[in-house]
Amino acid sequence: MPTAPLLAIESTQRGGSVALWLSDGAVREESLRGDRAHDADLMPAVERLCLAADVAPRALRAVAVAVGPGGFTGVRIGVTAARTIAWTLGIGAIAVPAADAIALAIPPRARGWRLSVALAVKGESVWSTTYRSDGEIWRCESPGALLTSSAVPLDNETILAGDEFIPSSLRARAALVVPPLLSAGAVARAAAMSPSVHGAHADPAGDVPDPLHVLPLYPRIPEAVSLWDVRHGGEPDSAAPLAP
Repeated sequence: MPTAPLLAIESTQRGGSVALWLSDGAVREESLRGDRAHDADLMPAVERLCLAADVAPRALRAVAVAVGPGGFTGVRIGVTAARTIAWTLGIGAIAVPAADAIALAIPPRARGWRLSVALAVKGESVWSTTYRSDGEIWRCESPGALLTSSAVPLDNETILAGDEFIPSSLRARAALVVPPLLSAGAVARAAAMSPSVHGAHADPAGDVPDPLHVLPLYPRIPEAVSLWDVRHGGEPDSAAPLAP
């Protein structure tokens, strides 16, 4: 049975994009324009995309957004936009960890292989999420956590998704290293796989995700917050503790 379209937003990276998961399962995506496009082009891009796909905003069943880790400003703008759209239209909002969308873009290996997505690298610490292949899809094995590089589970049957900043000690332990590709299309796919978005948004008995539950995922206290605390007479908050 066809379902109403799903809107997705990805603004955790410098570029960003928006996408629509349509009723027939097709995905239409548009990149944001400009070097820091999420600052000004996000809402116009949503409008352009809906017009091009002939989708009225009130026909949407939910809006999904990548909540990070990522750039502080981009994550905040994306989450704010998603919550605003959801509240305005009276639909649900779905938080999608960036790692889940990245995992969907990597073809699964044979059953038993592991995928480790390493984000928010700082020194020897990473935000690590681990997935296990069932032969058809990567399924989350260990939710995201801030780990020291030595604690990230890697072996000769593990793919590591990480950028150029991942520690060399991590690279050396992985069977294969791939870049972490992130798009609004993958965010839409990740959200559409959730059972909580299959019901019609107007169904009062349906499980409609509450926009209030969509929050930015910051592995560490953002630097801007720490500077604010210091400048206003407080002490900088401590970062989340690392697993040994």
